[in-house]
Amino acid sequence: MTNRPTKDLVEYLTKHLDYEVDMLNRTYDLIPLVPLKTDGDFTVHNALIESFCIHARALFEFVGKETGRHEYTHKGAAAYACKDLYEDHRQSLNQQIAHVIHAGRKSKVEDKIRARHRFNMMRALHTEWAHFKQSRTEFFASLPVKDVVLPLVPPNRDTTTVGEGEMLSTWIDPPSSGSER
Repeated sequence: MTNRPTKDLVEYLTKHLDYEVDMLNRTYDLIPLVPLKTDGDFTVHNALIESFCIHARALFEFVGKETGRHEYTHKGAAAYACKDLYEDHRQSLNQQIAHVIHAGRKSKVEDKIRARHRFNMMRALHTEWAHFKQSRTEFFASLPVKDVVLPLVPPNRDTTTVGEGEMLSTWIDPPSSGSER
């Protein structure tokens, strides 16, 4: 344990980390609900994708860096696989958000973070977050913390911005008959 007071650790876990989990879950759920009919819809859609990426990156960094999570877990807690998972997602997350220089942006649709990529991130974060929660010390395990939602079915339709005011909508897997999604 560090010299930080337990009150600060409790607040960070129950307020700040809980917020990150809540926003990750909510943005994941909201992205496919945006109708994509107006310029405003495209703006909201892109903002939700970027928000999802910011919260995913924050949680990957927390569970992947021992300096963040070790204050909450048992001394002999098993190592996390997340560091490798985060490295797998890090570059695409960083390029999707907060890079305006030419070399830091991706223009090809297949290089952007799409529905399948977000699905895989949610599954990875669900696993790592559950492992973190199970490894908490008795005191921290007694505090309520939200779960990262485990999406059970991968999305079958993907949308991503390809240019100013343009949207690409593709079927990831062929739709079943009668499917509108």
